[in-house]
Formats: sequence, C-alpha cells, structure tokens
Amino acid sequence: VSYFWSTGAMGAGPHVDTAATSTVIILTAMGDNGCADKDSRIVTIYELPVVTTDSLPNDTVCNNSGFLILPAGNPSGGVFSGPGVAGNVFDPLVAGAADHMVYYTYTDSNGCSAADTIEIYVLNCTGINEQFENTSTIYPNPFGEYIEVSSASKISEINLYDLSGKLVLSQKGSSTLYSVPCHNILPGSYIIEIVTNGLPTRTTVIKFK
Repeated sequence: VSYFWSTGAMGAGPHVDTAATSTVIILTAMGDNGCADKDSRIVTIYELPVVTTDSLPNDTVCNNSGFLILPAGNPSGGVFSGPGVAGNVFDPLVAGAADHMVYYTYTDSNGCSAADTIEIYVLNCTGINEQFENTSTIYPNPFGEYIEVSSASKISEINLYDLSGKLVLSQKGSSTLYSVPCHNILPGSYIIEIVTNGLPTRTTVIKFK
C-alpha cells in the first residue's frame, strides 16, 4: 500500500498553507490492485502571539547590587526564565558576572507560544564596598535629584562613574558634607568614589528615574 499526502491545490506532499486560517489535509491510500481510498482532516492555523517586554532602566548591574525587578511583559500572564531568574526577579549574584539573556514566554489560548528577550550585563563588583564601610555615608540610596555625602574627615573629591568606568560627575572641595546635584544623571547603577585624606573609597549607588 502506498500513501500520498496532499492539500488539493498544492499537489502531493505533506504541505500546509500557512497563509490560510484552515487547510484540508488529504491522505490517499493506493493499494497494489489499483484501488484507492481517502481520508481528510482540517488543520486550523493560528498566528503566533506578538510578545514584547518593557525596557529596563539600566541593563548593566553589579553582581552585588541586589535583586532586579524585571520589566512588565506584554501580553501579561507569561513566564520569565533564564540564569538567576525566579518569578519576575533577576538575582545577579546567582546569575554571575557575564552577559545573560532572560526570556519572557507567553502562551495564548490556542496553545501558541512566542517569546521576547532581555539582555542583562552583570559586572563583578565584589569588594568595591568593603573599604567604604565606616568611613563615609551617602543618602539616599537609591537617589534622585541630589545625593548627600558625608564623612568624619574632610572630603576633597567626589567622583561618579558608570559601570563601564566612564566618569559622569566630579566635585572637588574641602568639606565633611556635600549635597551633590544629579539632575543630569541618567537612571541606572553607578560607582561613587569619595576621596578623604588622599585615599579613595568606593561603593555602588543607584539613580532612580
């Protein structure tokens, strides 16, 4: 017995017209004696859902910067997956210092699935906070339009770097208390360097929107 698949207009072969919403698949059985029989099934074709995610305020974080809440996925009801992901939370310490892809996958009522991706860069910042403790204080963190920096010793310099090492803000003086304007700083994670007695100490800070 020989079997042949067809969709009529497209000829023999197990083809499905993906431009149509439904297609009739015909199976023809041909016996050695020349007798034939047919059966058919209707295959319904659904479009894949369009899946997107909102943008992250900052896609580069330190491995010790704490949990990162992942942005909303659209349509809602999907699932995040990837290294260091639990629910809608990304843990950079668990993921490790590397370039990571996080996936948001949504399955619609027809059982069709699609996904969008979020790329997150995790930098190894372990150790940069250790010298900062008990020497200087900053408030608030996360910060907004201003950041307050104070120290028991006079501060000669305050520098703010993005996570690529680029200097984005610098202030010099000779005081134990500073109110540093940050209006032009973009939201994201930064490293603040405070110089007292000629010695720099560093810690991570976050700028809100």
